Amino acid sequence: MNAFRIVLILLFSLGILVACSLPGAPSLASSGPEPASPGTVRITVKTKLDTGYYAPHNVLSLWVEDSSGKFVRTLGVWAYDRIYHLTTWIASQGSDTPDGVSAATMETYGTRSATWNLKDKSGAAVPNGTYFLRGEMADSNSQSETFSLPIHLATVADSGSLTDRPGFASVSASFTP
Repeated sequence: MNAFRIVLILLFSLGILVACSLPGAPSLASSGPEPASPGTVRITVKTKLDTGYYAPHNVLSLWVEDSSGKFVRTLGVWAYDRIYHLTTWIASQGSDTPDGVSAATMETYGTRSATWNLKDKSGAAVPNGTYFLRGEMADSNSQSETFSLPIHLATVADSGSLTDRPGFASVSASFTP
């Protein structure tokens, strides 16, 4: 028996709690994924006429999902009277009650922006990895248009964009560490 093991047995037999770490030994502390690098994600969306029954009035939601499609957080909801037409967002988060910033139904098509502080809906920092910025816009009854834009959180900046999609003239996002 080596001296280290004898000292540990002696201390244990005396009722003294010892915490130690050996190279290659598993840690007793919970070690989940590393939180994302500090920073923010900024998303800007420009909506446009889609099917238009309520045009130019339209409702919009922006949210984040992880790489497995699990809801992370709502970034913004511009809807009041017709929030229930944002069916994809409601299905993703499980409720029509926003967990983020909300505003009135938009009276015209236009540009809306939101910023994500890299925290989930409970306020915990998310781990580095690939996330999907999701959006949904409806200007008619329960018929909406959606988009999904990947963004990678790491130690370097990332950005992406989409153009000329149904309901969306443009979508752009950038991650700044």
